[in-house]
Amino acid sequence: MEENVSDVLGIAEKPTPETKEAEAQKVDNSAENTLITIAYIVLGCGSVATIICMFTMVVIEDPAYHYDTKYMFNPAGFATTIMVLLSSLISWGIMTVLANISLTLKDIKGKMK
Repeated sequence: MEENVSDVLGIAEKPTPETKEAEAQKVDNSAENTLITIAYIVLGCGSVATIICMFTMVVIEDPAYHYDTKYMFNPAGFATTIMVLLSSLISWGIMTVLANISLTLKDIKGKMK
């Protein structure tokens, strides 16, 4: 029943050079992981919004007909739908690239030590 006296007394042991090096090599990537997660959320929401816009803004009822339902193509709605899709793709791409750049720089920094 050998117990470590430092653990029983609640005293932290003096860090050795090996433990200092191990702690220095631990890299916190939580910000990059959060950014990548947000990027995929933006991409998913943008895709859903594009589909919703396609059915509500691109194909609309013709206002000239009152008794019969006739559908027509709306170029302004199509342009808006394309902009929603492109903005979500561009936002996803920028956030993913920034996260990858940050991860690569941290990796390079870790290798230089």
